[in-house]
Amino acid sequence: MRPLHPARLGVLLDERIEPGEFGTLIRSMGFCRLATRPHAVTEWNHVGGMISFDPLGRDDALGDDEEILAVGQELGLIGIDLDVRALTRALDDPALTDEELAAGPAEWAKFADPFPAWPRVAKDAD
Repeated sequence: MRPLHPARLGVLLDERIEPGEFGTLIRSMGFCRLATRPHAVTEWNHVGGMISFDPLGRDDALGDDEEILAVGQELGLIGIDLDVRALTRALDDPALTDEELAAGPAEWAKFADPFPAWPRVAKDAD
């Protein structure tokens, strides 16, 4: 349910998942929340050695009758000889700690974020 610390997620992906510590992860997809981008639901899209994180929607501009798109993470994983329990535990590691969560979004913005920045588009752009 907590946002993910992008630097810890990057280390997990590059140093543990990609080398095959948990088996061969072939495909994963779903959504997550990155702490450095707290108002956006992020699409997680991974195939082979490529992963991308793209914004699915923002909840800081919702109307009074609109609901947020998602809270937390929801991922589907497909692989060969996956150690599901170990991989699930490892995916919990990038989640914000109690102290980080309590610090709030202003502090989260200071976290290292190794993922590419998202382009900004004006609201009235066609």
